[in-house]
Amino acid sequence: MQLSIDEMFEELTELTQKAIQFGYALKRLEHYQLKYKPSSNVWNIYECLEHLNLYGDHYLPEIEQALKMSNPNSKNSNYQGSALGNYFVKIIRPVEGKIKKMKTATPMNPIAKELNKGTVDRFIDQQQKLLELLEKSRNHDLKNIKIKTTLSRFIALRLGDTLRFVVHHTERHLVQAGELLHKVGKNVELNMA
Repeated sequence: MQLSIDEMFEELTELTQKAIQFGYALKRLEHYQLKYKPSSNVWNIYECLEHLNLYGDHYLPEIEQALKMSNPNSKNSNYQGSALGNYFVKIIRPVEGKIKKMKTATPMNPIAKELNKGTVDRFIDQQQKLLELLEKSRNHDLKNIKIKTTLSRFIALRLGDTLRFVVHHTERHLVQAGELLHKVGKNVELNMA
């Protein structure tokens, strides 16, 4: 799938800005609302955010280090996602505001952790860092810079695929958090689409 660099970064930046706004909206809620679970096997809002934080703990330093080790290259006008990258984005991205259930890797599963409003703060901080990295990445080689995945140190994705995956993975779990908000009777506008 070939994408215009400008359109791709516009979309990723907009989704990340909306994620930050959503995080700030969550800070206005009570602790009990953020830890509400409709059933024991469903993540609460804190757990949705902590899952994203765990991914951020891996991907943000990887992206930052890769950018430091490379020189800017602004001759990109289009981006061609790899087959693997496009596959990951396709399975993770919400479609028409709906998400498919998936099993998460054990190290990335936040269930049963004691979480609090610090989880929301950390989420906001990571999203702000992601915004910075998106801006820096715009002028780098999105195809040839490789980022190690959380799946295996032997599997790496293109920088462009990694950015798309990270942002759409966030979008996915904020849709999930938004569904939980409706169950606790709060209408915090998500509007990630």
